[in-house]
This record gives sequence, structure tokens and C-alpha cells, in this order.
Amino acid sequence: MATVISAFISQAPAALADKDPWPYWDIRQFRQLTALTPELQHPRLLSTPNADSQDLWEKGQMRVHQGPWDTLLGDFTGDGQQDIAVILAVGGSDEYGKDSAKYLLIATLNKQRWQRLLLLRLDNLFQRSDEDKSYASDKEHRLYNGELIKHVPGGLIFDAKRHVVGVITGEQQRLTKTASISTTPHVLPNGEVEILTQQQYGYLLEKQLILPLRWDENSRTFHQGEPCWFLDPDSEDALKNNGIDPESERVLKRQG
Repeated sequence: MATVISAFISQAPAALADKDPWPYWDIRQFRQLTALTPELQHPRLLSTPNADSQDLWEKGQMRVHQGPWDTLLGDFTGDGQQDIAVILAVGGSDEYGKDSAKYLLIATLNKQRWQRLLLLRLDNLFQRSDEDKSYASDKEHRLYNGELIKHVPGGLIFDAKRHVVGVITGEQQRLTKTASISTTPHVLPNGEVEILTQQQYGYLLEKQLILPLRWDENSRTFHQGEPCWFLDPDSEDALKNNGIDPESERVLKRQG
């Protein structure tokens, strides 16, 4: 299947390639980054399911997109340098990489050379959050077709306002408010009654549970925080316009 996809991509018209929203990974850059992780045996991108796919990529027989599902670029430390966050996978028990170990690598480009800032194993952390009784008892928003959703690394976000790199856990929660219209009678100077109408807009928002990594300028390291909810700027504005402090919706309300 991978070979077929590669052949299709390589023959795609240039006009279609220009419209592609995601750039392609350079295998040389990937090798430079994974050279920073000598303790990992044959790491690959999270979106590369197995060693066979990795082999096709390294031989130039397949291209791999950069995208927020496993790759994020930005100035995470606030020093004006380009940084990169990548979710890596190691091993796996089948063609889809099931049960692979997953790691987050964050590196910064310093004088044309990549420097490692963080290497963190994710799957063990996510498993502990699944087994945490004080959190797992609040199951209502984690159910899908009656099954409890397990947290798995599902992408990356960067909260520039808080200098937080977030690993998406796959858990979402919906915030809703119904629009309403209210009427108030108002007596005019001439004695006539005027009906004033006030409309309040509702909202339908999604917030995502993330594992946050915050840059500490003093220690020059990333610190892992407690899981919290991520809201995009538009969602924050919608809450503010309805008199709700967005920070109150970021807190993970645990049981017990």
C-alpha cells in the first residue's frame, strides 16, 4: 500500500502539489534530530506506522508529511530561534505499530545545529492517567459507545500565550450555551410602552485535554505540568463575551 501511495504522490501534477497544506519531511533533517536520541532504537515518526514504512521513506520510495499529528514548529522558548517538537515511536507489535513506545522530542536550532531540549516518554504517562482512580471515576465525558476512551498521543499544539507545548491526549469535551432572547417593557415620556429586545448569543465549543510542557527560562528546561484543557483563542473570546473566565475551563476537575 505504501508503495502505491508513493507512486501516486510522485506523479501528482505540480498544481496539486502547490495546494498541499503540509510540507514534506526531509529525511536528512529527521536523521539529524534522531541523532540526538541515541538511547532510542530505530525511532520513527508517529505517523510512520512500522519499520517497513520507515525503510521505504529512507530509500526515497515514500514521502512523509509534516503536520500537527506528530510534528510542530515554532519558537517555544521565546528566544527567536526555531524549535521543533516531534512525537517518535519505537517498536510495535503489528503493521500498525500497536503497543509501540512513544516519545516527545523537543529540539532547538542553534547556529545551524539542532540541540536537544527534552526527551520524554509519553505512553507510560498516559497509562498512569488512565489508571488514576481520582480521575477515572469521572467517566461521563470519556465514554464512546459505552467504552472508556484511553488517552493516546494524538498530536501537538503550541499555546504561544503561555509558552506551552501541548501533547493532545485524544480526549475532548464540549462546551455549549443556548442562545436566548429577552424582552423588557420600557415606558416612554409620552406614556407609551416600548418593548426592548435583547439577544444573547450562544456557543458550541470543543476543548482538548493536553499534557502541557512549559518552558522555564531560569532553568532553561521544559517542565511537565498536570493535564489541562486547551482552548483556541476564538473559544477563549467566546467565553469572555459570555462573562466566563477561560482559565476556569482549563482546569481539569478531578474527583475525590
